[in-house]
Amino acid sequence: MDIIIESTSAFEKEIAQLSKNDRELVINKINYCASLFPDQRTALYRKMHRPCHLPLINNYEASLYTLRVTHKLRVILT
Repeated sequence: MDIIIESTSAFEKEIAQLSKNDRELVINKINYCASLFPDQRTALYRKMHRPCHLPLINNYEASLYTLRVTHKLRVILT
């Protein structure tokens, strides 16, 4: 399974403002979580938090999650 991670221009601008160490932590954490997706989804979902349940039409669920990188740094994923 190929996993494609797309980032928005807003994400690119914000990550550029972080220290080099924090940027590396964010990128490594995202890549680590992506590596869990194909066959360790339970472990992956333990690392992410769904801030709220957003009901959508036709029984779809929003895929909005936060990923804790450090005590003060989190990433919003969808």
